[in-house]
Amino acid sequence: MILRSVVKHVREQNWFAVGVDFIIVVVGVFIGIQVSNWNEQRQSQTELDASLENLAQEISNTVFMREDHLEFQRSTLQGFGFVLDLLEGVELDDEKRELAYAALARGYPPPSPSRYETLYGLQSTGRLRDVSSERLRGALGELLSQDRLYPRYSDYWMRGISAPPLSTAIVSYGLSREDGRISTRVTEIDIQKARDDPDFRTRVIQMYSLWATVAFTNEGSLHMDRIILEILESEGFRPSGNWLEQNLERIYPEPSNVSDEQG
Repeated sequence: MILRSVVKHVREQNWFAVGVDFIIVVVGVFIGIQVSNWNEQRQSQTELDASLENLAQEISNTVFMREDHLEFQRSTLQGFGFVLDLLEGVELDDEKRELAYAALARGYPPPSPSRYETLYGLQSTGRLRDVSSERLRGALGELLSQDRLYPRYSDYWMRGISAPPLSTAIVSYGLSREDGRISTRVTEIDIQKARDDPDFRTRVIQMYSLWATVAFTNEGSLHMDRIILEILESEGFRPSGNWLEQNLERIYPEPSNVSDEQG
């Protein structure tokens, strides 16, 4: 319609009408581009909002796992402390002795429980800079940096363990069945041999330092997770619930009761 109108007005040499037609075309194209851009921006913002909601869920799950790890790490540190008490001749009650034996059986700390797949995805695609809240953007950037440092700290301290593993001539191991699961446990420590072996004390001290470093790092990460979760919630991005906690029994079902006797 516009093209026919322009051709007609040109033939009639009605330049005013041609100018009006030209303005109509330009305005139409401009509005079309603006509407298209607006739709793209709205779609992009919708996708970003969905990612931030996913991130809130991931951080909520991470907090749940990190709290469990921290409790495990603190218990292990306490146990190593009781091992050192044994070396000093302190008599331990059954509960403290159990913690000491459990610490010796645990070995190296588990890896970081962080779950930040969405956050790393936002960074790799460049969408992190599209987060409008400067406070949230800065906190997420700090979280990325801290998450990269976590394994470096533990790796550094693991490389610093120079004492050999605990000698089986000093520490006796066995199998434990608890809640249907079988695990390795320490059954006895020859305390006199342990006191006479300088490597034993060195190993315990170095393992304590490793677990203490990991626990300290994990505690700092837990505080960071909680701060960012608060910021996300203040911006309207809330986890739908702690899916991991709600489905833990489905992920790690109780083992079936299998008889030890073969029929």
